[in-house]
Amino acid sequence: MSSLFRLPHPRPVSLDASPVQVAAGLRHRPGLVFLDSSTQDEAPGSGYGGGDDSRFSIISCDPTDVVEGGPQDWASLTSWCPPVGGEGVLGPDWGFPTGGLIGWIDYEGSYRFGVYPQALIHDHTHDQWWDVGNLAARLDWRALEREPRLPREHEIRRPVSRDRFLSMVERALDYISAGDIYQVNLSQPFQSEWPGGDPFDLYCRLRAVSPAPFGAFLDLGDRQVLSA
Repeated sequence: MSSLFRLPHPRPVSLDASPVQVAAGLRHRPGLVFLDSSTQDEAPGSGYGGGDDSRFSIISCDPTDVVEGGPQDWASLTSWCPPVGGEGVLGPDWGFPTGGLIGWIDYEGSYRFGVYPQALIHDHTHDQWWDVGNLAARLDWRALEREPRLPREHEIRRPVSRDRFLSMVERALDYISAGDIYQVNLSQPFQSEWPGGDPFDLYCRLRAVSPAPFGAFLDLGDRQVLSA
């Protein structure tokens, strides 16, 4: 497992393309992940940017392994993560990730991570691309200019009724007033049958109408995550 952290040094490359175009150029590869700082093009002071924390966009594909499990399997997950400064981590600190585990953890504690020893990293501050593992050679340049094909309109359902959600808000306010909690993050699910097409096209539309400093498109097999 420690071979994951024996990563090649990044090298600067010249790519005349934006991060979302590069992600589109790797869409044909399995396990595409796109950690997307889509607000870096916003004007300073717009309120959208994430500052230096969102300086980089990171794109990878072709995971060498997929690690998944539940709350009872945390030991398996942490075995992929050597301690900071440990012998498993080799090479200098470049100021950005040069590979690693990318995926998600559900609210219930189930997780799925791809193992990515290669990446293309865009430094928005200096408009510089870095390549770890010669990933640029896998780009399909024809796909960079393809227009997203949006899925047809479809019904979106809200399992939690408006009245039920308002009652949850009232209960949370009661807990805060009583001093039991000081903050709560209330959310609700929206559900719909997927009408077909490529979820990446929908993500391109989502990031255009709702830019975020820490957006993401993650495709690890039978499940995709779109976050903006």
